[in-house]
Amino acid sequence: MEHSNLTQFRGSEATLPAPLFSFLQQLGEAQNSGEVWSNFKSLSKAFGLPSVTYIHSGCPLDPSIDEENRWHILSSSEDPRTRKLPSMPLLDAFFAAPPTRAVSLTPKLVQMREPQMSDEEYARQSDLLVKLGMPVGLTIPLMSGDAQENAVILVGTPRSEAECNSILERFGCGLHLAAMASHARYCSLYKQEFAERAQLTEKQTELIALVGAGLLDKQIAHQLGISFSAVRQRLAAVQHKTGARNRAHLSAMAMRIGLSPDPLMANAHIAAE
Repeated sequence: MEHSNLTQFRGSEATLPAPLFSFLQQLGEAQNSGEVWSNFKSLSKAFGLPSVTYIHSGCPLDPSIDEENRWHILSSSEDPRTRKLPSMPLLDAFFAAPPTRAVSLTPKLVQMREPQMSDEEYARQSDLLVKLGMPVGLTIPLMSGDAQENAVILVGTPRSEAECNSILERFGCGLHLAAMASHARYCSLYKQEFAERAQLTEKQTELIALVGAGLLDKQIAHQLGISFSAVRQRLAAVQHKTGARNRAHLSAMAMRIGLSPDPLMANAHIAAE
């Protein structure tokens, strides 16, 4: 795939289409996950693919996730049928069961028919894609360093297949790059926003960090200058707000949202020696 010559930049920036270069600048300046999503939608639309859906299989920090499938779905379409996308045969190639491990990193055209699909399944899939405004387009599988953060972004258009193929020839590589960068940035910011989503106070967030650091209740009480019973009361309130089942779960949560360091990364220098 080759990029079209849309840029007016010089030097190293000249290798990128202007919309992609601007997007990468905006991505670094994004203050929240919502901005990341909005910017990617705008980029895809600028490239001629206005229909976008982001399917994330590992967001246990989001209380609004479907409890059965654990899917976190964002879409340019407000049609509730977007929630049916994860169960489509189209995405079988990207997720194993449970849906937290990508089994393919190869982008695929959305209208492709899997060999095992029946006529009925293919018709149902095609009908859904048409209603979501992406009868043709591209699925881009995504991974990060966290096994719980695999995802797929679907970008598409109601235009003809020939027009879509022309767009992908020109901008497919750029969209792939933007999708991977967006996923990494989105996940990072999404974790940082957990305290706000869970409506945790500053003191409750501090408590989670201390639990994640491995401190016992008596040690926490001493460090915070409060009673042992007060620590227990705060822990109960935090578990209620976050849904943490026990202390170990809360400690893992602290590491996942960046309040405590990953012990494997903290000891990385040992392996290097």
